[in-house]
Amino acid sequence: MIDQVGWVAADGLAADLSYGRYPDGGEDWILFGAGMEHPVSPGTNNSPVSNTDESIPALKPILNVYPNPGRDNFRIIINNAKGSQTVRIYNLKGQIVRELITNETSKASFDGLDRQGRKLNSGIYFVKTEVNGSPLLCKICILN
Repeated sequence: MIDQVGWVAADGLAADLSYGRYPDGGEDWILFGAGMEHPVSPGTNNSPVSNTDESIPALKPILNVYPNPGRDNFRIIINNAKGSQTVRIYNLKGQIVRELITNETSKASFDGLDRQGRKLNSGIYFVKTEVNGSPLLCKICILN
C-alpha cells in the first residue's frame, strides 16, 4: 500500500465540499469547497493558481458535412465557431457552384443544387470556409 485515508461517517462532507491533497501529490489533506480558501476542483489539479499559469487553449474550428456521400440535404456544421460564416461549394475545376451563409450557430443545409437551382452532377465537390483567418476544407461526394 502506498497511501491510505481513514474515513468515518462523522467526517461526512456537506454538499459542495471535497477532500483532497494540496498541492497535488503533497502530504497535506484539506477540504475544498464553495466559500473556502480553496474551491472545489473536480477533475482538475489541486494546485495553486497564479496569473502566470498557461491559459486553456481555444478549441480549433472543425468543418463537418454529413451525410457524406449523399444525394441532397447535406448538413454543414462548423464546430467551435461562433456566428454566421460564409461557406462555398467548389467543383473539381475550382469553380464556385454555390455559396451559403450559416446561421448564428454555424450550421447550414446544402440541398445539392447549384447557384441557378439546378441539381449538381454526381461527383466530388469541396466545401470551404474561413474562421478567424484559418481556412477549413472538406471533400464531399454527391451521388445521383
